Amino acid sequence: MTPEPNTITPTPSTTTRTRSVFSEKRIADLELAARITDTALSTSHAAKLAEHEIAMTFVQALAADVALCRTSIARLLTQTSERTVQTETESDWRTQIEQSISTVQAAARQKYVGDPHRAERLRPYAIGEDIAKQSRAALTQTTTNILAALATDALPGITPAKVAALQSALDSWIATDRAQGGAGETVLQTRKQINDLLGTIATRRQTLQFAADAAYPSRNSSNAETRALFGLPRTRPYSPKL
Repeated sequence: MTPEPNTITPTPSTTTRTRSVFSEKRIADLELAARITDTALSTSHAAKLAEHEIAMTFVQALAADVALCRTSIARLLTQTSERTVQTETESDWRTQIEQSISTVQAAARQKYVGDPHRAERLRPYAIGEDIAKQSRAALTQTTTNILAALATDALPGITPAKVAALQSALDSWIATDRAQGGAGETVLQTRKQINDLLGTIATRRQTLQFAADAAYPSRNSSNAETRALFGLPRTRPYSPKL
């Protein structure tokens, strides 16, 4: 008989996820806003922008929100990674539970070979059921039923340590599922906050660009380089798709 482990520890996943939590376009838009606010923060542009009702406080607030958005995206990446780890850990715990139940079922079949009440004896062990296809709720109940049966039924090779390990795996699976749910809610909230912030950043960035377009008109070729710094076409008026 294979020596039993003292504890069950799920095997960590080795999956590497590199996809960004936001599209490249959203990140590019944020970087554009950062570049434009950096330009607008220069005192050399303050007077001309003020002529078009863009105060330095407006630019500073926009720059602060760009920085906040960057920090929030980094936080979201961490939260998303944590949720992924919890999802994978939950799957690992389920696998351990299914394997332990299979061992218990084999022991129950062994014990009750030839027993005239074999069907009734085996009923608590869910023999004949496809536990791999059971829902989370169903498998939780199945495992609970088996643990209750093992409290009074001594099966060959099923030691108290193995019973305790199955109970521990069930408890850990339930706890991980709850943590995963909480992590998922946190990710959704953070993503919504970032989306809202990205929207207002884009609106204010365009307001700033329209002011720069008026302050440094495209008809004057000497403005070409400055217009480029504000993300404007060098030789034609700013006309974005709104």
